Amino acid sequence: METHHDIPSITCYPSPIRSLDALSNEVLEDSRGAVYLLNSDGTVPSPDIETKVRVYWNAQFFFAVFQGRFLELRTAHSQPIDPKTGKTFSLWEHSDVYEMFIGMNTRAQRRYKEFQVGPDSRRLDIDVDSRNNEVRGDFKWLSGFRCKSLVDKSKSEWDCVMEIPWKAFGANYETQGEWNVNFCRASGRFHGDELLSWSPMGRGAKIFHQPGKFGRIVFQR
Repeated sequence: METHHDIPSITCYPSPIRSLDALSNEVLEDSRGAVYLLNSDGTVPSPDIETKVRVYWNAQFFFAVFQGRFLELRTAHSQPIDPKTGKTFSLWEHSDVYEMFIGMNTRAQRRYKEFQVGPDSRRLDIDVDSRNNEVRGDFKWLSGFRCKSLVDKSKSEWDCVMEIPWKAFGANYETQGEWNVNFCRASGRFHGDELLSWSPMGRGAKIFHQPGKFGRIVFQR
């Protein structure tokens, strides 16, 4: 029988910023509650691609802050941005991406939201249903999420902030229920040279779409 001791946890702190428009170095330099991504087998990756994540909340938004090192970055600069949604479809096929998979009671219900951001701030959000051992994504879903990537080539560092309105989930940090999440990073050719995740997924098809292995969020109020 699975217990919470088997599930990795991340603490979500009250946000030091009100919105993405007010982003400052304060949030990027905050070290509270950082978790690190691992290789697919649970080992620590090379320092050259070390990646950490922190999460925050306020009354309007859920924030995820990714900070990673890189040897090189791939972007989807040749791919079109959909004029109706602002999304770059199939972003993960053409670009390095930071990814977050999140939802309430996701480990049991197998329904969750997926958010992807590239080094050039291109984005993709998907409403995912993985019941019955299938992964079905609603790419027309609009979450209202925004993001910003900051790349410092001189330091080989890539920071990214995701801002997601609570209305995207139909719930918020005060709602009763367990929030589940996983943070991932895909680098290199077609999602394959470097695959990192907070809660290791192993390898194989649909590698990141394993909600039974997602961790949990503990909200500090």
